[in-house]
Amino acid sequence: MVEFFQSIVNGIAVGSAYTLTGLGLTVIFSVYRILNLAHGEIYMLGAFISFFSMSYLNVPFFVAIVISMIASGVIGMILERLVFRPMKNHGEADFLIVTVGLLFFISNLAMYVFTPNIRSIQGPFEQNTFNFLGLNISQQRLFIIIITVILIVALHYFNFHTKTGKQMRAVAQDKHAAQLMGINVNRMGVIAFFIAAALAAVAGTLMGDMQSINPAMGFAPLLMAVIVVIFGGLGSVIGAIVGGLTIGIVQSLSVTYFSSALSNILLYLILFLTLMVMPNGLFGRKSYE
Repeated sequence: MVEFFQSIVNGIAVGSAYTLTGLGLTVIFSVYRILNLAHGEIYMLGAFISFFSMSYLNVPFFVAIVISMIASGVIGMILERLVFRPMKNHGEADFLIVTVGLLFFISNLAMYVFTPNIRSIQGPFEQNTFNFLGLNISQQRLFIIIITVILIVALHYFNFHTKTGKQMRAVAQDKHAAQLMGINVNRMGVIAFFIAAALAAVAGTLMGDMQSINPAMGFAPLLMAVIVVIFGGLGSVIGAIVGGLTIGIVQSLSVTYFSSALSNILLYLILFLTLMVMPNGLFGRKSYE
């Protein structure tokens, strides 16, 4: 029984990183109605920005996270202005092709600039673990969970208690009606990309501290994030949170009781069965227009 709950705790920690990345995809989808397949590369860039901030600027880990969030957010804003906004009158297929092209461009550029060498982010966490009711929780995993909770609360406050957040929700519900009410949709797109990129940067930095970083690290988190948002429901913040944690826990349990080779197969099976019963995901809407 202890092993079971230990796996759940580990899954919540990993699922928290999936949640942050999935939330970024959800925020962008709310404004543009597309899945940004280059989002995993922002995750990767965020990890490298934190790494270089600590290595060359000698800033503490927590300051590096803030720098990474801001820098990645600015990159997201630039991509929105130069790549996505000019495509806003094109079809979904064109958007999809552009995001795939952007994925390969950023990935190969990072491979050239950063080289394929594997690096690691040295966080402030020691190997000590907290023992709670027989469960061992490392400082790293506990920090990931805490940061994720803080960012989810901050995003909720932004969405429901600020004027800009309410405008973004209006755009998410009906873009054309929001324009008629005087809301600047382009401005909402810039803010959405900034928030999404900042969340991805945090996830990349936190997971880079637990594992390692390299220019090819963005694909696996992107795949998990896509599963998360489809499982939870496209455009649903609650769906991204529930989906991220669920996927993380299922993955952890399957590795513990079966094997890592079967974990992804189980995830795809759960996704398939869920969409068979609920084609729009757990919390997805039937229409986005």
